[in-house]
Amino acid sequence: MWWPKSVRKIVPFIEDAASPAAQRVSRNLRGKLFPLIMKQEMLRRSVGVMDSLARKHFETHWDYKDEVVVYPLTQIYNFSSACLLFLNIDDETRVDELLKLFNVVSDGILTIPINLPGTPLNRGIKASKIICKEFAKIIKKRMDEMHLFNEDEFSSSSPISSSVPRAQDLLSQMILFCNDYDDPEHVGGIYADNDNSNKKSKRFIYAKYLADLVLPIIIAGYHTQSTVITVLMKYFVELPHVLREVVRG
Repeated sequence: MWWPKSVRKIVPFIEDAASPAAQRVSRNLRGKLFPLIMKQEMLRRSVGVMDSLARKHFETHWDYKDEVVVYPLTQIYNFSSACLLFLNIDDETRVDELLKLFNVVSDGILTIPINLPGTPLNRGIKASKIICKEFAKIIKKRMDEMHLFNEDEFSSSSPISSSVPRAQDLLSQMILFCNDYDDPEHVGGIYADNDNSNKKSKRFIYAKYLADLVLPIIIAGYHTQSTVITVLMKYFVELPHVLREVVRG
């Protein structure tokens, strides 16, 4: 897949996507993780979470309002859903802070790829680094809770301890996937240009790696889902009898 230069600068993982190791990771994602996410039980759980979040979102942003601007509100909902499903972030204040940074990232992607101080691309690169650091903190905390990726005894092919719960949320499944199938040489190589990379714990390196995986997934669904929902709402407004039939059904 080809990505514009602006996207490749903002999302470091995409810059490295052409390497053989990265392609192995991509095949593992498609072959191992994504089918797991699409299982009926996982989808049922995700739909329940999204439905609950949607009801709360309507109560906060739509109910009893004289006017609603659909597109930006659907972006809030989509980003909140992604944060909750992928990272279990349910703190509204924290989500709002991350959304502000994410919008800077989004503006940097849809711009001329000139990386100079003050340009949208430059601001987007800085914002993406802050977001990934926040994501990595959350992922590392979950890794600590799951007792994975110990510095002194790490092997991507080692069996998971029986004491580690096979957690069913998406974040835990991504961590377990990384532990089972990933390529430690590729993961470590992503950050080899950092002078302090050899001083980082393996746990932090993998947390940063997973954070860089989550960011493009959220980017991919941000505008696309919001656009579809906005067009659907426009259709309902212009043809209210269709909406009545949907509600009645």
